[in-house]
Amino acid sequence: MTRLRLLLVSLPALASTALFSAGVQADGDGPGSASAQFTVTGQAPKVCALPSPQATGSATNATFAGNAVNITQFIDSSNARVVASNLSLQYPSTLCNYNATLSIKSTNGGLVSTDAGSVASAGAFLQNVPYTIQAVWGPVSLMLDTNNASKGSAVLASTQTNGAISGNLELHFAVAGSTLPVPQGTYQDTILIKIGAQM
Repeated sequence: MTRLRLLLVSLPALASTALFSAGVQADGDGPGSASAQFTVTGQAPKVCALPSPQATGSATNATFAGNAVNITQFIDSSNARVVASNLSLQYPSTLCNYNATLSIKSTNGGLVSTDAGSVASAGAFLQNVPYTIQAVWGPVSLMLDTNNASKGSAVLASTQTNGAISGNLELHFAVAGSTLPVPQGTYQDTILIKIGAQM
């Protein structure tokens, strides 16, 4: 506060000196002048924000509610084969203010039954239903693909943002129709989304 007051008081003095004494220079730190400086600093720590998702666009054979995707017709009742489904989610105004990592993880490596009975040795059945998730976040694109995963094995996909990034994070979930039948049961997987540090 003292330096600011000194500067304000000094300006009229400089003006009067310039008017009545042509021999004294007003520019620079000469006679009748004074100067001061100060530094302003602020620290911006690492910040990431991932708001709650919402369903966007059109969905096929799937709904989103309560932080869960529900496939409304998982199999065809006439042949027990998987029916194709897809759904898009958006995490609005997602941001990281530094070079961060975008990660998507499938804990089961596909949709795995939690209560299917034993499968007879005769005939082939699909017991691990694969799916894909395409993530798009500004210029960043990432694909999680469980098609070649082992049953019950986690699958992780990650990429760097290459700098600070802000914008809607879009996820496109898709299950393809199958050529093999699926045993009776409830099939599920847990998907983890993380931005910032490596998962």
